[in-house]
Amino acid sequence: MTDKDMNFLKELAWKVDGIKDDFQRAVYYRICIGFQRWKLGKSKSKFVTKEQILEYLCRKGLASRRADGSLPDDRKVREAARELLKQGLPIMATAKSKGYFIAETLAEIDRPQRENKARATAILAVDKGYEKVRALLSGQGRIFGA
Repeated sequence: MTDKDMNFLKELAWKVDGIKDDFQRAVYYRICIGFQRWKLGKSKSKFVTKEQILEYLCRKGLASRRADGSLPDDRKVREAARELLKQGLPIMATAKSKGYFIAETLAEIDRPQRENKARATAILAVDKGYEKVRALLSGQGRIFGA
């Protein structure tokens, strides 16, 4: 591992102290551990699956398994990852990836950012449809048979 890699890992470790929410801190920590294991050659992938994160959260008592023993819904993990990213932490996920990962390059940030912008644009396009329906229902649309 290079000095640059070591410095980046140290920087990631220092960031954990600034995370006040226990759940978010645990999510961040588990993703960082996955990244560190990959950097050290102990894992084939830098991706940490939602199942791995949920297993960790259950072991730590921050999440509970369902009555049938299955893992809980991953919604809170997604929300935590979004919050961590908002705080400037390099937690990424893409539509094509099988989990979360630590971004090391600008290129690794570009893909999820493009995906988010495309999603936001699609949502705004649908929002225009609401306005058209609102106009129709308020009598501003075309009147048929008149």
